[in-house]
Amino acid sequence: MEQVNNSSIGVPKCDSPIIPIDDYEVTCYTNAFVASSNRVRYVIVAITIASILVFVGYRNSSSEGWANSRLRLARMALNNQVWLLKPGKTTDKIENARRWAEIKGIRNIDDARDQVRLFDQERLDHVLQLQMPILGIRFDVNDLGFLGGTALAVLMLMLSFAISRQHENLFLSLWKVRSICDREGRKDDGQSKANLVYHTLAMAQHFNKPPTLARWERQPWNNLSRLLLLLPISAQGLMLWNDWQTREVGRMLNAYWASRTLFLEATYFGVVLFLAIYCYIYMRVSDRRWRKIFRYINPKRYEERQPRWSQWVGLPWAKLRRGSEVVIKGNVAPSASPPQPAAELVPVSIESEPAGADVYLDGAFVGSTPLIGYGISAGEHALDVERAGLPKWTRKLLIRANVPTHVRAYDGTV
Repeated sequence: MEQVNNSSIGVPKCDSPIIPIDDYEVTCYTNAFVASSNRVRYVIVAITIASILVFVGYRNSSSEGWANSRLRLARMALNNQVWLLKPGKTTDKIENARRWAEIKGIRNIDDARDQVRLFDQERLDHVLQLQMPILGIRFDVNDLGFLGGTALAVLMLMLSFAISRQHENLFLSLWKVRSICDREGRKDDGQSKANLVYHTLAMAQHFNKPPTLARWERQPWNNLSRLLLLLPISAQGLMLWNDWQTREVGRMLNAYWASRTLFLEATYFGVVLFLAIYCYIYMRVSDRRWRKIFRYINPKRYEERQPRWSQWVGLPWAKLRRGSEVVIKGNVAPSASPPQPAAELVPVSIESEPAGADVYLDGAFVGSTPLIGYGISAGEHALDVERAGLPKWTRKLLIRANVPTHVRAYDGTV
């Protein structure tokens, strides 16, 4: 038979050295889903940073910020000439200004004026005039709500696109896991291909906590990452509330822009709130899909008790309760049962011409050709090899202990 050249029929390329078509497909599914998960992670990190920068800008510009507090203290020291006062003879605020002037070495009115000018310039450079990270563009602090809202709304829109696409990829990937599980017929088997693919996908998660064979029960803190969606809502809501409280001052400075800025900030707040709810719904649905497929391929796992957190991390005072050991193996059995000695396996290699045929041993799917060094127990086994476009190839294998066996399908070589 002639070999089929995949490149001539338009098969998409995949960065995988695996030749068998089944493993090729699984690798492509896994790579695509991991890439979509990374996109969600990058956008969430960007939203977190943007929200923190908005909080920092608001905190520094507030009347209780450090820059404004230093300037207020210096002006109080200057206006009251606190270096002339005696300790304990004034109010608490003036006494604080006197002690501050004493620490700063202010002995006369010129020293106090120098401190006021220094703090006033610092407030102008770093509080009233802000600088965008990376871009280096400077803008007035009164535009923080508008520009911050613009950035947060755009980032939340990007997150909604990324998370909806991730959910679609998750649906397709878990469908692949379920089809592999149905074809293998190896539920509750930690060594099955379905569990391997599922856990490969689960380990790529950063802000979700899918159940695994190591930690399968739901915990209250598993979904704390969803609280990150509150950051952009809180940041934009805080700026909108602050600008609303100071709207009269804004109208004194620029009546035209102040009213329009408030309208845009309110619009951005609504957009951010809507998109946050949208993303939260997708997170909830994705979480249910993870749990559903895990229970499908490992239905007996929930019959076992999961170790407490203190036992899981191995704290010295945590005693492992009976029956709560984490066991990952083929055919999950009660952890309290005594271990059985493993049967000695004989390596069997199965090839076919052309390659990429599905291999079934005793009715269970074990991989695709070429299958090299697959370990099976000694004795008689039923071997079936199937490939699209070719008849089913069936043989009875008599495996002898310590005798490696090589099978070449479709030409009868054993």
